[in-house]
Amino acid sequence: MPLDGLVIAPLDPDVFVPAPSQGALALEARRDDADTLLALRQLDDTGLRTALRAERALLAQLEGGCQLALGAWCRTIADGVYELVAALGTDEGLVRSRVRGSDPGVLARTAFVELTTQPRRALTGCRVLLTRAAEDNDVWGARLEELGASVVKLACIGTEVRVENGAALRAALKNAEWLALASRRAVAAVHELAGELPADLRIAAVGPGTARAAREQFSRCDLVSEEGTGASLGEALARIARGPVVVAAAEGGRREVEGLLGVAAQRVEVYGPSKEELVEPLFEVEVDAIVLASPSALKGLLARARAPLGARTIAIGPTTAAAARAAGLEHVHEADGRDFAAIVRALESLDGATPEKTNEQ
Repeated sequence: MPLDGLVIAPLDPDVFVPAPSQGALALEARRDDADTLLALRQLDDTGLRTALRAERALLAQLEGGCQLALGAWCRTIADGVYELVAALGTDEGLVRSRVRGSDPGVLARTAFVELTTQPRRALTGCRVLLTRAAEDNDVWGARLEELGASVVKLACIGTEVRVENGAALRAALKNAEWLALASRRAVAAVHELAGELPADLRIAAVGPGTARAAREQFSRCDLVSEEGTGASLGEALARIARGPVVVAAAEGGRREVEGLLGVAAQRVEVYGPSKEELVEPLFEVEVDAIVLASPSALKGLLARARAPLGARTIAIGPTTAAAARAAGLEHVHEADGRDFAAIVRALESLDGATPEKTNEQ
């Protein structure tokens, strides 16, 4: 069959969660065929086996089969630690769950409870302004709308690869033991600047989204921080790294990984803010909450704001929260994490909260 014109479009499994056990290959042999069983054990992937057990256990708990509108995807995020992402289609909309742990049975039971008992469309009526890059706004916006929120998307930041740092990156990678990737954009920038990586280079990612991007681009990821932060990644690398670590990050970004590794780390800024000004205007809209992921996004937002922003502000990380308060934004609330689930928790907590509570440091 000719493949000319075939277009491959990778789907983010956090958005398009695959059906349970997709892509797994099962091999069978007779119970008494010791030689064949011994040969098959050499092919067995214990991590994949554990992940599949969690997915299949969730399917069984829901008493479902091929007709059940269920997505379940489990992956390794650290040594012995797994994350199970699930989505269940119901008459009232799509319900999602994300749980972490080491026991596949416990993962399945916890996800089952979340999928069958959480309130449907928990953010109905909430108007949210997203200020990330356009592609990130699209992903988070779709998921917020599934929960009933009304979303306004404004691209307040743009980035571009720092081509001038390509030679420094390639030279640093030649002698490195680890490559630490600070974001999905860092993955794309490293791929553009360095191409194929050394076969013996180990890859560490700041969170699950970055890890997925690394696996797509480089076909591997050896370490994912448990908490999805640079500090958590730096702590993990400090325990196991024996050689030089190259940190691929954004220009002007936080130096959490390097701060914990000291002289063992070499930072290369592989991308940074776009040198072209974003000109998209902020039309006069009323929102209940503004989500800010970085001081750069705050700067871009303030450059477009035509009137004082009185909405409650959800900031990702203490640096962004401090910048928002310094800029005079009211009712600043720092999310308890950096992922989408933390944003949802923050939005839910703002419902009915007083401004004094949401502005606590």
